[in-house]
Amino acid sequence: MVVQETYLLWEKTASSLTQMEEAAHSLVKKLQRGDTLYLFGSLGVGKTAFVRFCIQALIGEGIQVPSPTFTIANVYEGVGSTIWHLDLYRINSVEEIKELGFWENVEESIIFIEWPEKLEALQDPEALYIFLTEEREVRTIRCKGNFRWKKRFEHVVHGSP
Repeated sequence: MVVQETYLLWEKTASSLTQMEEAAHSLVKKLQRGDTLYLFGSLGVGKTAFVRFCIQALIGEGIQVPSPTFTIANVYEGVGSTIWHLDLYRINSVEEIKELGFWENVEESIIFIEWPEKLEALQDPEALYIFLTEEREVRTIRCKGNFRWKKRFEHVVHGSP
């Protein structure tokens, strides 16, 4: 895998779920069919909540978006694309990941992957990297990506849509 230079594209802090939801709504404005997003962060930092807000922003506020912790993958039909939400926390091998079936439709989907470290060599260098951290009940959400993502985010200044 070729390692590409990554850029800090966007950064937002959230001290409430409402602010986290606002950050998700800002982010999804930049997404399009074929995008893969990797979410990094410790257990319980809010990765699933952030993805839930993103999917609801893409499809509609009323849609139920349960955690895929035990199902591994949840699939939603969005406007113009299928949306996959994968949680690889319970995956034990790359072979299990290959069996999930989302690989066939990557170019037609938007894919959110929690615990992408489990992908190992299968990681997509074109993915958007989202890092969630928490300190004193304030979450920081940082988006990093390669030059292609930088072009898409170029008018975004840290925290502004």
